[in-house]
Amino acid sequence: MNYLKLVQKWAVNLTESLLSLIILFVLVELLLGQPNIPFIGNLNLVAILSNVLNNIATSGAAGIVFVWVLYSIYSKKN
Repeated sequence: MNYLKLVQKWAVNLTESLLSLIILFVLVELLLGQPNIPFIGNLNLVAILSNVLNNIATSGAAGIVFVWVLYSIYSKKN
């Protein structure tokens, strides 16, 4: 069972790190006002996130369930 807890801890830490990087990249993109970030390249993350949110919104109830599952995963820790 210790292996499962170790894998779970790694997954949680990796997810938190990726979420922090996504937030950082979005903030840098918004502050610079362009999708061409000097040290990353041409990454239009705001457009990608808005497309994902539009796809969730058009899927109706399945999108609401998806957002609820994501929220419950991240709020479980707090």
